Amino acid sequence: MNWSVLVVFAIISGLVLWLGAKFFGKRGLVYVAVLEIVLSLTLNFSNAFIFGVPITGVLIFMLTAMFVIFLFYKKYTLKDVTKLLILTGSALLVIGLSMAVCYMYVANLNSAWVVSLLPMIAILVSFGVAVTVGYLVDTNAKFVKDFTLRNLLSMACAVFSLILVYNLFALTGTVSFGNFLLSLLISFIVSAIYMLILIALDKFGLLVKTNELKNSVIESKQKSIKKEINLDNDD
Repeated sequence: MNWSVLVVFAIISGLVLWLGAKFFGKRGLVYVAVLEIVLSLTLNFSNAFIFGVPITGVLIFMLTAMFVIFLFYKKYTLKDVTKLLILTGSALLVIGLSMAVCYMYVANLNSAWVVSLLPMIAILVSFGVAVTVGYLVDTNAKFVKDFTLRNLLSMACAVFSLILVYNLFALTGTVSFGNFLLSLLISFIVSAIYMLILIALDKFGLLVKTNELKNSVIESKQKSIKKEINLDNDD
């Protein structure tokens, strides 16, 4: 595919993300994350080419889902993040296994493995590693005092981990080591540009409604107060 397809995917995904947040709020963000991660299965290991170097065609879809996870982690409760991860993971498993059964029936096991099972595993492992790395960096990089800088660092590490792991699945054995490294670099630059645009949309208040965020914080504080009261009563 031509590199311009990444621009088209970015515009469409950004628009879908904004519309989902605007009309459905937090629930809309969940819908978008599920949609984007499922769409990642549809292109499998297809590539867009920049300067003759392959860039995974599902990069934008995965980045959009990752950004929603990041938003939930930073702005909602841990319970909300857990629900989001379970829901997106379950949706990916259901779609991936359904596709595998269809390909096994129509073709054979090898086709099911190449078209659905291997991409499903690649996406699950990539997101698992990315979420883990991002969380570890955010919770352990206490030496970075600036909150915004720490957020950017944790997101950058998560995105790079996502790209690295997925490319190991998608490009290993198909490109030279030099092109593999170049693909990582170009993918990360593209990802940085796209994620900065999404961050700007969030800063302008286009993705998370202020009242929803306040309600989430209030609920969290109320639960904390209730726990303290219960502990006092026990004493």
